[in-house]
Amino acid sequence: MYEPLLIARGLTRVFKQPDGGERRVLEGIDALIAPGARIALTGPSGSGKSTLLNLLAGLDRPSGGHIEWPALDTWPGENGPRPRGVAQVFQFASLLPALDVLENVCLPRQLEDHPPPFDALRDEGLRRLAAFGLDALAHKLPEELSGGQAHRVAMVRALMAQPQLILADEPTGQLDHATAQHFLDTLLTEADAADIALLVATHDADIAARLPRQWRLAQDRLHGANETLLETTPAQEAP
Repeated sequence: MYEPLLIARGLTRVFKQPDGGERRVLEGIDALIAPGARIALTGPSGSGKSTLLNLLAGLDRPSGGHIEWPALDTWPGENGPRPRGVAQVFQFASLLPALDVLENVCLPRQLEDHPPPFDALRDEGLRRLAAFGLDALAHKLPEELSGGQAHRVAMVRALMAQPQLILADEPTGQLDHATAQHFLDTLLTEADAADIALLVATHDADIAARLPRQWRLAQDRLHGANETLLETTPAQEAP
């Protein structure tokens, strides 16, 4: 039996409003992500897809419920434990403006305790950029990129971090159909080669259809998220 990368049980997220009220975004979310999973997360705008990704990455803390990362190391973050081995690609690319594309892509590996030589990192970064058709942009600054280009560079940076799981928020949202399909082809090839699990939030039905598992957020609830597997996975008490 494999060890799951992530198990969530009963996740709820409630946001305080300026008028003192509350806005409930997620309610009773159960989910499991297995190693090598390929999952599409769909749902209408405002349904909580970005909020759920932030919770699963450990960037935000649930108002209720419990999340753990059995197959991943964790470290204490400001909002509670955060997992190592998870890379997140945000809806708006978060490249560092002072670094060029290649430097942005190589940065995660340079921040390791024992980083590889930069020449080796540069070669790997250029190879990955070329796979996505971005090698001509290697020495451009983020301000010189289109939104779609910046988002693809952010995905290359996530792959360079050698994660076990990538959480991607609308990675094809600014791409035309043909470019989006090529992007997904390349992402799946790179993820298969490195055995990286993918959870991709998307509004694009064609993109979602190409991923074997389908999760859908609707009316604060998550549907299709490995319910059968969760029934046979022992729960751990919340801290």
